[in-house]
Amino acid sequence: MNWTKRVCDYYEVSEAVLLGPSKDATVVEARHMLMYLLYTQEDGVSYADVGDLVNRDKSTVYYGVGKVTRALRDDHPETLGAFEALITRPSDYRWWLGRRLPG
Repeated sequence: MNWTKRVCDYYEVSEAVLLGPSKDATVVEARHMLMYLLYTQEDGVSYADVGDLVNRDKSTVYYGVGKVTRALRDDHPETLGAFEALITRPSDYRWWLGRRLPG
């Protein structure tokens, strides 16, 4: 699954912007979602591995994954909507929440 392309398409940002230094709120939200998807939906991927893919260190990835995890647990509507649109089986989002949580 090409999560980077799916996230870029959903948030309407280029890959260069998504993986670049931008701190625009929409770009940061998209980047955090990408981190979450890479970490939770790809088997055997560590925070460091995700960091290598998104040009960030593992502590930044840990923070981003945690932020999305908390938003999904709290039923944040925008985060839930984005997550459901990005995964292939939207009805399974609660199962994914328990799969690999930071900590």
